[in-house]
Amino acid sequence: MISKRLFSNQHLDITNRYKNRVPSQTIADIQSLYQRINLKQRRLDELKSQKNTLSRQIATANISKEQKQEIVKSASLLSPEIDGLANELKKVNQNLDRLLINLPNIPEPETP
Repeated sequence: MISKRLFSNQHLDITNRYKNRVPSQTIADIQSLYQRINLKQRRLDELKSQKNTLSRQIATANISKEQKQEIVKSASLLSPEIDGLANELKKVNQNLDRLLINLPNIPEPETP
């Protein structure tokens, strides 16, 4: 199976190499899925970072009990969104893997 990273980093080269072997729609679908994965992963990382920041604030000794409860409430609101996004990301990755596994191997240009 071709590497996802190779597809993202060298998409023009890959597109040209697969031009006569794979329908262009398949290549476009792969590139679209990869972009969706990147966006979802960035959002997931942001949410996890926010939750970690809130967790560190809870550990701070110089805030009131009410403030801690408010922070816990905010952090708990992030959890379902994080879980949902992680599930979506898993599904999109599975779709991408399904497309990539069906791509034929392309020999290197130097190969005789």
